[in-house]
Amino acid sequence: MSKLGKVEKRIEDHVVRAYKAVETGVVSGYKAVEKGVVSTAEKVGDKCVDALFTRDGETVEDAKSRMKTQAAEASAFSGSDDDAPKDEATEEKASEETRVKSEPEA
Repeated sequence: MSKLGKVEKRIEDHVVRAYKAVETGVVSGYKAVEKGVVSTAEKVGDKCVDALFTRDGETVEDAKSRMKTQAAEASAFSGSDDDAPKDEATEEKASEETRVKSEPEA
């Protein structure tokens, strides 16, 4: 191998090593930030659940479990619009929209 080839190989090795160092730094920095953001969001979420949704003597985990169960029941119930309860305001608005659409334009 010529002297120029050896120098090119050394440069290549240094560039690859520097690239890997930068890549490792960026990835580890991203992971640290991501971990911090996720843990902070979980803490905020737990505080909100504790303040807004827990009942007397209920833990945050119990409240989350209860709300998941209620949400699953509600989504199962709302799967069919025919069975869903309708309030008067929703029905009145729907009939008003139908009436406005059926009136001829002037």
